[in-house]
Parts: sequence; C-alpha cells; structure tokens
Amino acid sequence: MEASLTELKTQIKKLRHTIEEQGRQIKLKDNLIIVIKAKKLEVEKKNEELIEINKKLQSE
Repeated sequence: MEASLTELKTQIKKLRHTIEEQGRQIKLKDNLIIVIKAKKLEVEKKNEELIEINKKLQSE
C-alpha cells in the first residue's frame, strides 16, 4: 500500500509538471498567433499604401 501511495504521489507530480508545461506552450502559441496577426495587419496596410502610390504613379 505504501509503495502504491508513493507511486501515486510521483505520478501526480509528473502530471502537474506536464500540465504546467502544456499551459506554457499554449500561452506561447497564443502569443505567436497574436504576433502573426499583427504582422499580417502591418503587411496589409503597407500593401494598401503601395497600391495607392502605384495608382498615383500610373495616373501621372
């Protein structure tokens, strides 16, 4: 009985560590998604600016 209790405690510690690590990975993934979306918006804005410049150049 004592050995199985010790084993259970060890398994719980391992599971806690795994859950904490997965939580960190999820936060990193969420942060990466936010950065990618922000970069996409920057690129879209720059693209719109370039389209406007191109239109002005073509009309001249």
